[in-house]
Amino acid sequence: TYGFLVNQKIDYGSLFGVGFGFRTDYSNRFGSGLDQTFGRANAYFNFDELMESETINYLKLRAAWGQAGIQPNFGQNILSFPGFVVGSQAPTTIPGTLQNTLLESAVTTEFEVGTEFGFNVNDEGPWFNSVSGSINYFTNSSDGTILGGELPTSTGNAAQFANAYDISGNGVEISLDNVMYKSEDFSWNSGIRFTSATSTLDRIASGQSLVVGDFFVLQEGQEVGAFNVIEVVTSLDQTDLQGNPIIPVADRGNFTVASSGYVVNKNTGRVVLTPDSRTVGSTQPDFVMTFLNDFSYKNYVTLNFQIDWFQGLDVYNRAKQWLYNNALHADTAVPVTIEDPTGTPQTGAFSSYYLSLYNTNVPTSHFVEDASFIRLRSISFRFQLANIFGLEKLNRLDLTLGARNLFTITDYTGLDPEAARTFGNAFQRGFDEFTHPNTKSFNVGLNVSF
Repeated sequence: TYGFLVNQKIDYGSLFGVGFGFRTDYSNRFGSGLDQTFGRANAYFNFDELMESETINYLKLRAAWGQAGIQPNFGQNILSFPGFVVGSQAPTTIPGTLQNTLLESAVTTEFEVGTEFGFNVNDEGPWFNSVSGSINYFTNSSDGTILGGELPTSTGNAAQFANAYDISGNGVEISLDNVMYKSEDFSWNSGIRFTSATSTLDRIASGQSLVVGDFFVLQEGQEVGAFNVIEVVTSLDQTDLQGNPIIPVADRGNFTVASSGYVVNKNTGRVVLTPDSRTVGSTQPDFVMTFLNDFSYKNYVTLNFQIDWFQGLDVYNRAKQWLYNNALHADTAVPVTIEDPTGTPQTGAFSSYYLSLYNTNVPTSHFVEDASFIRLRSISFRFQLANIFGLEKLNRLDLTLGARNLFTITDYTGLDPEAARTFGNAFQRGFDEFTHPNTKSFNVGLNVSF
């Protein structure tokens, strides 16, 4: 492997600047191509340099663009046979996921434009002295992401590495930091972080749906995190995706809308499900906000806490679905009112009703829940005992009391809206499958120095 790296930067004082460059690499590990070239560029302009203002501390506009390559992992594009030891012999096997000599590097591209600012708001009083922050808009894409794409059973292998899909996304990030109050003895600093972003699965090389979990798939062109599930019918005249009535007009006398709002067969007590999957909800939140606060009294006591707010986050409560089987969930004891074939309302916790919602583990819209939440992520108190008690022989004697996840406000009926298979993975963030929830934790610390 060898390559060339060229970077150029030009600044005009501190008023403005530009930078650009490229990187060309040569390697026999780049699949079918022996070289790859990626560029980068950035620029900035400091408007405050042109202004004589006591209010504006700084005001910068900036933009940047760049590309990078992610080469195949070692062995993904080199044909080989895994070996193992049996007694004194060392036979080889065909790998479950075949290598692909035509693999190319995945290419990631990012562009962002934003501003950074700082203002003096109030120099004459203790309240709201200054504000600073940044606003950033970004787009990104990943083309040719390497994944083990499924193969037909007739090939004898489950999958083969391929440049399987392309993903693109965009979003906005806002950061604000404020000096809310400042006096000789007391100070209060606060910060707000706001993020709103979406990602879309633009292309699937095989044309097949991407499997993101057991019974869960993602279609080409859909938002990453979308739930494709069978929907519970809520209207007698509801249609399928082709516009055909799900319940024929002649048969509608055998069905009724239960007190739950679901359409139910009067003869069997089972809910009616759509014959096709629908997109219902998404694991990508509408926005995420974080609130930071820092209070300090003299050099005696400091209080810090962080509150997180996830809005529009949906979770598939599969743990609840599993518990519907054999009536193990508390919901299955809740009575519903359903008309029987004679038109007489009957009320009870009917097992056929709840088992039909269980649907033999196939995902249904009943278990997609709005898991928006507000959580006290952390809080800590620091007592500077050396200053409080005037212990001059000690440089520091600090007692810290802290806690995490003290309370969560949410309508989610599971254990924890963040208790997902992998919360940081957009593909699997919203699958609650008896995942261990966040726990409350408490800590005490003592820092001593002479």
